[in-house]
Amino acid sequence: RDITSRKKAETELTQSEEKYRTLIDSIQDGVFLIVDGNISFVNKAFCKMIGYNAIEIEGVSFTKFVAPEDMDLVVNNYKHRQEGGPAPSSYEWRMLHKNGEKVFVNMSARVINYQGKKATIGTLKDITLQKKLEQVLLSQKNLFKGVADAANILLTERDFDLAISNTIKS
Repeated sequence: RDITSRKKAETELTQSEEKYRTLIDSIQDGVFLIVDGNISFVNKAFCKMIGYNAIEIEGVSFTKFVAPEDMDLVVNNYKHRQEGGPAPSSYEWRMLHKNGEKVFVNMSARVINYQGKKATIGTLKDITLQKKLEQVLLSQKNLFKGVADAANILLTERDFDLAISNTIKS
C-alpha cells in the first residue's frame, strides 16, 4: 500500500503543532486549558508566573493554585461557566506561587468543546506589580490627606493635563 499521502499529512500535522506550540510559548501571558477540573495544558509564561514546571501543573486540579481567600469566587465562576450560566469572562484573583507568595492575576476565560468535553481555556496576566503600586498610591494619598487635615490647608490633585481632578479640604 502506498502511504505517501498519510506520511505527508502526519508531517504537516507535526509542523502545525510545532508552530502553534512555539506561538503559545512566546506569549507573555499565561495560557491554560482545564478539562474536568484539572489543568491539562499550560504555556511557559504560566509556569514562570507561579514557579512550577508544566509537569508539576498538568493533571492537577486548578484549585491547588488558587489563594484560599479567592477559592469561592474562582470555583463558583468556573462552575457557572461550565454550566452555561452567568460568569464574568474576565476578573481578578490571587494565585499561589510555589514559594507561598500570592500572585495577583487578571484572568480571561471561556468554555470550549475539547475532545468531546466542555473545557475552559484562558489567559492570565500577572498584575501583582500594578496592585502593589495602587496600594502605594493609596497610602500616599491618605498620608497627604492626613497632612492636610493636620495643617488645616486645601490640597488639590491634578491629572496629567494639570486639570484639577479632586480637592481635599481639611
